[in-house]
Amino acid sequence: MYGGGPVDGWFAPRLDNAPRSGLMSWSVDDIAEYLQSGRNARSHAGGPMAEVVVNSTAKMTDDDVRAIAVFLKDLPAGTAEPEVTAPPLSQMTEGAAIYKGACIACHEADGSGAPRIYPPLPGNTNLQSADPSSTLRVILDGAQTVTTARAPNAGSMPAYRDKLTDQAIAAVASYIRNSWGNAAPAIDADQVAKARNAR
Repeated sequence: MYGGGPVDGWFAPRLDNAPRSGLMSWSVDDIAEYLQSGRNARSHAGGPMAEVVVNSTAKMTDDDVRAIAVFLKDLPAGTAEPEVTAPPLSQMTEGAAIYKGACIACHEADGSGAPRIYPPLPGNTNLQSADPSSTLRVILDGAQTVTTARAPNAGSMPAYRDKLTDQAIAAVASYIRNSWGNAAPAIDADQVAKARNAR
């Protein structure tokens, strides 16, 4: 029930306490901050969730948002996350080179980014979802940081749709999904092509 699912070309991540792709590593305060501002030290809202934050949760009272956060934090982990086989070394090497050239300026060599401005990549639940749709949407189409009363500063990530091939996007996506302690299924060029054409 809280295991995530596809939404308009994105993947809504798990809301249960799964360790990699759920909220196990998030505190109640992390969840509340995310719902109120669209970002926290762990992630940023994008796609349909950005609309939810701007049009709904950012307008709720602190008590209501905290009640939602407490409820979500109390959910047990549901279905076990799938076992992950590491991507081939050649794909990780290619992805690391692309990351160094295109991503490191904002997300840093260690993936730490600038929390609340450029989302950190280690432990990122969106990146570690079994379904890579949200990761691919952000890489292909770029992202704009949600702005709310609590977090009015804007930030953006450029689109790489016209800058990187399907193979290159698959490599860098697989790299960030499997570096810094992350673990998620590798992505291939066919998955990227499908996401590219799904606009």
